[in-house]
Amino acid sequence: MQSLYLDPLRAYIREHNGRVYPDHELLLLIDIKTAADSTYEILREVLNNYADILTAYTAEQIKRRAVSVVISGNRPRRLMYQEGTRYATYDGRLADLDSEMPPNFMILISDNWQRHFKWRGKKPMSAAERAKLAQIVAGVHTKGCRIRFWNLPDNDPVSLRTVWTVLISAGVDLISVDDLRAYRNFLIYDYAD
Repeated sequence: MQSLYLDPLRAYIREHNGRVYPDHELLLLIDIKTAADSTYEILREVLNNYADILTAYTAEQIKRRAVSVVISGNRPRRLMYQEGTRYATYDGRLADLDSEMPPNFMILISDNWQRHFKWRGKKPMSAAERAKLAQIVAGVHTKGCRIRFWNLPDNDPVSLRTVWTVLISAGVDLISVDDLRAYRNFLIYDYAD
């Protein structure tokens, strides 16, 4: 992670006036696939070495820097919540919207599309599911978080472009994409804002 991501990011940030992008931070999602607590304890030490480029989170505030790390997958909620200063934030789930977690602990809500929606992009989305999506997006944004869906239907290129259009139009902030070239072409050639 250091040689492939953090060291090159630090070098780039130093060469570009302390930023990756001029008007917003880069989100770096780290998907923990191993034991949550023990992996995070090691990861925390690594992240502390990059405090100069990473957004810092405390109970009272967020100090934004060029890169905001989000811990996903096997998330060590208790361990992260107990930290005084963290250089990573928690990737919540839709079920976390009703929790008392403050926005500076959880800046992102990610969830499995197919757990919440039956629509797969082949036919028009039902009015009920459109309303549900709008309610979810509004609830997440009210909480002060961004919303991301993963496990999107990808049966064929046409239905996938339909899914992307619906998600963007609904205000979904981040979309998990496996085919970056197809998504780039969709944004350039197919999607009209």
